[in-house]
Formats: sequence, C-alpha cells, structure tokens
Amino acid sequence: SIALAGHNRLHGIWLDNNPALTDLSPLNECDFEYASEHGGLIFQYDNEKVKDLSFLSKVRYFCDLNLSGINASVWVEAAAQPRIGRLVAFGFPNQKVFEAFIEAHQDIETLWIPWNTKVTDLSMLTELPNLKTVDISNTMKKAANSLKGKEYSFELIIE
Repeated sequence: SIALAGHNRLHGIWLDNNPALTDLSPLNECDFEYASEHGGLIFQYDNEKVKDLSFLSKVRYFCDLNLSGINASVWVEAAAQPRIGRLVAFGFPNQKVFEAFIEAHQDIETLWIPWNTKVTDLSMLTELPNLKTVDISNTMKKAANSLKGKEYSFELIIE
C-alpha cells in the first residue's frame, strides 16, 4: 500500500519495478493541483497486476505518463480527461483503443509506443498539431507503412 496522506505538493511519482504494489487507491485521496500548475505530474508505473488507475482522472496535466507494461484497457478511460505531454505505453490491445486515446488527446506532444503490434494505423497522428515525436518499434511495420505517402510534421523514430 502507499502512504501519501497530506502530500499535496507532488510533482513526480515513480512506482516502477515494484511488483508487490498493486493497490494505488490511496492516490485517489491526493490533490494533484500543485503538479498541474507547476509543469505537470510525472507518473511512472509498470505493474500489469494493477486493476484501478482511476486517480489518473484527478490529474489535469501529466508532463510524462509512463504506463509501460499495463494493458491500456485498464487506464485509457481514466486518462481520457487529463492533458498529457508525453505518453509511454506498450499495452494498447487494439487499434480502436489507440484511436480513442488519440481522439481524447489531440494536444499530445510525444508518443513512445513501441511493441504495440495491434496498432496498425498511425494516419490519424498526421492531424495532431503539437505532436513532435512518435517512437515505435520495428515490430510495428504495418503502423509505419500507414504513414507512407502522407505528410506529417512529427519525427518518426523506428527502433
């Protein structure tokens, strides 16, 4: 469990590499206004056994949201409201969930989404005005090919 009572000036929470920590419900009691007003919250967590990330909806702005290793179906709804500068996510279960996330985050600046082999079409990213970088893995060839012949202003990195 997490003990965060009274911590209202949070700027970053790094909980990755902690397999025993699956209950993040105490984060629902936190006030994230300070982080939202001072450059955004950094949140990093990678435990696929987590079931509730509802606190994400309480944060107005994430400068960096790293949910690598967690199936997006667990967090995508809760993350629909906050503004997100940079997303790191490997767990989009299908194209539809990815598109719903993008639709809700038209102002995203950086996507680091390697190993999302079920994401096969990146063409909707060409319409995002603030997108600077999209980083995908070489296992996402179909997604990369969806941009061929299209104009886009972001940097596409294939690792």
